[in-house]
Amino acid sequence: MNVLPYRSPASLIAATLLLAGLQTAVAANHAYVANQNDGTVSVIDTQSDEVVRTLDLHAKTDGKLQAAIADRADKTLFVVDATGSKLIVVDLASGEIRTRVAAGQSPEGAGISPNGKQIAVCGEDDNLVTMIDVATQKVLRTIATQGRDGFYGGAFG
Repeated sequence: MNVLPYRSPASLIAATLLLAGLQTAVAANHAYVANQNDGTVSVIDTQSDEVVRTLDLHAKTDGKLQAAIADRADKTLFVVDATGSKLIVVDLASGEIRTRVAAGQSPEGAGISPNGKQIAVCGEDDNLVTMIDVATQKVLRTIATQGRDGFYGGAFG
């Protein structure tokens, strides 16, 4: 596994926001919202702005879902489980979990690359961005960041 150092304290957030921002440029039929406190993911029809389905993953996860992002084909959902430190891979047709991928300590957010081939997951406690291959669902590399700034660690940590 390759670990690449970055010097900017904001690079952890910037990497994920960059990928997430680029993802929103693609029109999607559904939006996915991880409901942190109840272990579910709401599926929202982007044309009607209505919740059309709720995936109940609570009994199958460690409990704190932070983010949800679908692949380009809208067939696979990737859900960040902060408590379990995993990226959970869910088959959208069945709602069943396919696999779990280690994704750093206390992952908080995720973004998909513009070509849809990689997912970046931010690990808050280990200050790593974990890059995961969408097709193989394997970790490609991790990118070290400098970590929390003083304000964040002092106010919330």
